[in-house]
Amino acid sequence: MIVAMMSTGLAVCLLSLAVFTTTATAIPRGVAPQNVAAFSGDQYVCDGGARTLSMAEVNDDFCDCQDGTDEPGTSACDKGIFFCANDGYTSLQLISSRVNDGVCDCCDGSDEYNNLVTCENTCDEMGRQARLEAEEKLRTQRAGYSEKLNMIARASELRLTKQSRLDELEPLVAEKQQAVDDLKARKEELEVPEREAKSQFDEAWNGKVASQLKNVQQWLFGVLDADGSASVTREELQQNLVLDADGDGAVSDEELLDLLDFDGDGSLSDEESVLTFDSFVDELHSEIIAKFAEHDGYEKPLEEADKPSYPEDVQAAIDAAEGARSDLRHAEAALRDITNERDTLVEQLGYDAGASSEYFGLLGQCFEYIDREYKYKICPFDKATQEPKKGGRSTSLGKWNGFADEYAKMSFTNGEKCWNGPARSMSVTVVCGSESALLDVQEPNRCEYTTTLTSPAACKPVEGLAHDEL
Repeated sequence: MIVAMMSTGLAVCLLSLAVFTTTATAIPRGVAPQNVAAFSGDQYVCDGGARTLSMAEVNDDFCDCQDGTDEPGTSACDKGIFFCANDGYTSLQLISSRVNDGVCDCCDGSDEYNNLVTCENTCDEMGRQARLEAEEKLRTQRAGYSEKLNMIARASELRLTKQSRLDELEPLVAEKQQAVDDLKARKEELEVPEREAKSQFDEAWNGKVASQLKNVQQWLFGVLDADGSASVTREELQQNLVLDADGDGAVSDEELLDLLDFDGDGSLSDEESVLTFDSFVDELHSEIIAKFAEHDGYEKPLEEADKPSYPEDVQAAIDAAEGARSDLRHAEAALRDITNERDTLVEQLGYDAGASSEYFGLLGQCFEYIDREYKYKICPFDKATQEPKKGGRSTSLGKWNGFADEYAKMSFTNGEKCWNGPARSMSVTVVCGSESALLDVQEPNRCEYTTTLTSPAACKPVEGLAHDEL
């Protein structure tokens, strides 16, 4: 019994040594600096004052308080929090279930004090690496912010240049518009005598064509009307071997049917079997006139290709009107170009390009990222696209929709619609970098793309950075 009691007393003693630090104030293991005062007396109060414990009950591996604060150095309380000092690096707070679980969570190894596992103290090395990274980030911030100032200066100059050009264009647009109006009036004025001159010539020509055609029709009708009865019968047609389509030496009934079955019913009516001059002109003349080209008295009907050139006075009127039309086309093109340039400048100068216009210099620039399958391209103030790496049709991922989150994000929306899904969109997170580059592209949700763009425009002055940002 005495041995057992001595063993029990030794275990309690060892536990006390394990869960308390060795400082003069005997602050329990795992207590964060901001909570030290609560553990400095002879008693510990928890649960909002509802429970008071002796200090011997703190870190005794039994959860006495509902809020779990009496066991900062053990895993007894589900709500317990263990504090790692991690001298030389960054302090850390763990949930109590990770204390003595055989995994080294704290770089100083203080969370694994029961010797289940030996934890090497890596805080100094981690601190050294963190300082190197912070120094590199600091250099990047300094270089990036220096370039940002240059970008702001260039943006100011670029804005002034664009505004100056816009000021030049406004009166030029009005001048070009007046030129177009004047040329349009002159064109309309010159087209009047042109129409009149062409109309007189064309009417005369068309009359000649119609008269000659009627003569040809009357001639051919006379050739076919062998008995002069003012009608052409099927028998008379059969006498003209030029109508022998198969070349067998006779015009068969089938060949006549092909010629005279105007209504396509497969038989010849009385009207189809005997043709008057009018029915001959309407139904048959144009079909057979070329077959009689070798016949005596044949005259080829006049065509558009036979039309002579316009006389000098008519051509002069045409040339004058065409010159006016050409001048108008050139003036309209010049007006269109200068108006487009003006409208583009107005749009560009209206862009929100940052608090100090730091992003204004990205106008007209595009940035690409290529993964295993696709090439992604974002063009600030314009669009975002995706196209197959090996070539193919480009897909719109959205049109420019401005900045968000105080210029930390670019938004592209209303891209090409997905199959049975939403319209594609792209969100670009902009981070500080010494140069502008697209880092990666993700698709966290269907047809919603995200990427990161490094840019000096996102850099802050070093003296304005908080410690944890470095």
